[in-house]
Amino acid sequence: MHIGHAYEIGVTDLEIQAFYRAEWTRRLAFDDDAFYRWQFRMPPANNGLNHCCVAVDEQDRIAGVMGLNRRAFVLDGQEVDGAELTTWVTAKSHHGGGVGGRILQFLLEHYAVMFGTGISQDALPLYLRSGFRYLRALPRMVRVYQPKAVASISTLDSHGSKLLQYFGRRRVPQESRITSEEVTAGDWVPGTIPANHYDRSAAALKWRYGEHPTFEYRLFRVEAANEPPALVVLRHGRYEDISFCHVTEILSTHAYPGAALRFIDLYSEENGLAFADFFGTFSAINGSMLAAGWISTVDDMFIRIPHLFLPLEVREPPTTSLIYWARDDMHHLADLGRLYFTKGDTDLDRPTAFAQSID
Repeated sequence: MHIGHAYEIGVTDLEIQAFYRAEWTRRLAFDDDAFYRWQFRMPPANNGLNHCCVAVDEQDRIAGVMGLNRRAFVLDGQEVDGAELTTWVTAKSHHGGGVGGRILQFLLEHYAVMFGTGISQDALPLYLRSGFRYLRALPRMVRVYQPKAVASISTLDSHGSKLLQYFGRRRVPQESRITSEEVTAGDWVPGTIPANHYDRSAAALKWRYGEHPTFEYRLFRVEAANEPPALVVLRHGRYEDISFCHVTEILSTHAYPGAALRFIDLYSEENGLAFADFFGTFSAINGSMLAAGWISTVDDMFIRIPHLFLPLEVREPPTTSLIYWARDDMHHLADLGRLYFTKGDTDLDRPTAFAQSID
């Protein structure tokens, strides 16, 4: 068995795409050539090379693939070599043969920090035995603007309707005037984010939000008195006649983004959106959202708001899971309240086979 990065051992993009089609149970966005190139070749740290980790057996057949992007990670103020993990598949003919463990061992030797989301129960034990830690429910916050519309696609308990009405009336106090300007991906340099985080340089933001082959993102520079500028990144979605937005980034050198939250309220109401949502682990942002009347889909048990819309699906918990690992400074990485991790990381905002340009 030979394990290595695809570009190092001569495995082509077409071979990996064909492997995913043959071994995965449903269609993946990787079937689209433009998306595949964007995902695995265009990230700045990949330098145009495919870093997916591939296992090849003695007959030169692919036995397993771990989708992977190199991406610098800032851990306790120091930049280290990080990896985003996505879509790990072992060939049916090699199940139980130790392929998965050998792929993970290769990755442990080559990267200092790794994350992955949407972990299956079959894969979880192997991750845990390799030293990864598991977060069952990645925090997801939802801001409700149209309670009736949100209720129509959600599962509510006996108190859910009244509580939705209550939260739908909450707004961030307009303590000071805010200004906003739409900007181009790559033109924003956020400065030092007060958290542990993946690369958020101008080049990384340009790749992630300016060059995406499927989704159209909008980026806004938001300012208010006594607050440093913040960057808000979002994209629109739709389910039938319900419009909403996914907020994928709130970047600022200031921990508490009051102006950014006021901007999201104004933007959503002006555009007739039923709700906005945000996946993130950084406790300062989540705390600001809770204080402003956002709903925690993990903790506010009265309502289950779906996070999958093509097709619509309500899962338990109504969010996704996270695995994380660091060779050194695991105690800093495991302080998840200080981790800035959002929907823009580890392929969490990937289009489905049903996806259209807006969702």
